[in-house]
Amino acid sequence: MSYVGEIAEVPYLKPGSAELADAVSRAVSRRGVTAVVLMNHGLVTVGSTPYEALNRAEVLENLAYITLFSNCLGK
Repeated sequence: MSYVGEIAEVPYLKPGSAELADAVSRAVSRRGVTAVVLMNHGLVTVGSTPYEALNRAEVLENLAYITLFSNCLGK
């Protein structure tokens, strides 16, 4: 996943809370992290342009879709 980069994970924290904002900020500030999965919330992506951030989110969504269906078909 060289285009997407590293994917970090943030545990569930109250929506809109300062704790959630701090956790996402810390995750994104790590070297190589361009996407953060917020448990029970969704996804945050970053890029050098808004288009790049959106494209990374779309790539991850497509990869998740492919993974889900390949796992369902394999059983």
